[in-house]
Order: sequence, then structure tokens, then C-alpha cells
Amino acid sequence: MTSRILFVAVEGVLTSARSAVGLGGTPTGANSVQHFDQAAVGLLRAAAAKCDARLVLIGDWRERVPHRRLAVALGLPFIDAAPIRPPSARGAFRLEQPLILGMEIDAWLEGRDDAPAYAILESSGDVLDDQLPNLIQTSSDDGFSWQDYVDLLGLFDIEP
Repeated sequence: MTSRILFVAVEGVLTSARSAVGLGGTPTGANSVQHFDQAAVGLLRAAAAKCDARLVLIGDWRERVPHRRLAVALGLPFIDAAPIRPPSARGAFRLEQPLILGMEIDAWLEGRDDAPAYAILESSGDVLDDQLPNLIQTSSDDGFSWQDYVDLLGLFDIEP
């Protein structure tokens, strides 16, 4: 089976406004597992297994928690984290911030011999134009949902 990568942000995917209210707070690190949306975590775990995919951490959480620690805490197959501000993004003005996430994903993909099929799970949609077909834009209100799960599997031509 082809190597597949899921680029996953924590905020708006594994946490949400719904889970913050329902669980009484938002996670501050891998030690606060009780504040992660366990339904979203379970759906992502099932999707990764069904797609035979590995996860790469994107977003602000890369600076808070090492991806390996998050993998153990949540039982998710994180194998890496995208680089933070690759050289092409350094010095970008604040107005160009949305492009930085897409550039970080490009930097991770660049130079890989295997050129994996990939999807991006992220709530803001801050990706490059050529990455849009690979984007599963989650809702920061609800996190990774059943419909996001179905859409993700569909991206790889897999039945739910």
C-alpha cells in the first residue's frame, strides 16, 4: 500500500469549542489528555488505521509538546512534526502568516523520495493553493467530525 501522511493540527481537530465546554477546559499539554476530544481522537485513530497512514504534527502544538509524547498520550501514530518556519517563510510579514503553514507542509514534503499521498486536517484552511485538494477543513467549533472522517477516507478512495 502507498505511504500516506496525515498532517494534523491539534486545535480545531482534536480540540474544539464543543469539547472545551463539555470537558471543562482545553488541554495545555500531553498531560491533560482528559481535555482532548476523545471522539475526535478515536475517529482519527480509526482513520489512520483504515488509511494505513502516519501522522505529522502541524500548528502551534509543535512548540508545546514533542510529537512522540503526543503520540504516546493519545495513542496516535505521530511520526514527525513539520518544520517550524522553514527558511522560505522566515521574515514573512504578519499579513502573510496564513501561507506559513502551507510552506511548512511543503518543506516537510520537499526532497522525499517516496512522495506520499497526503491529507491536511486543519481548521483555519491556511494552506497553499496547490494543497487545497488535500485539505479536510475541520470546524474549530466541533473538531474532527464524522463527516470529516468520511471526507478523509474519500480523499484516498476508501469506503467508510
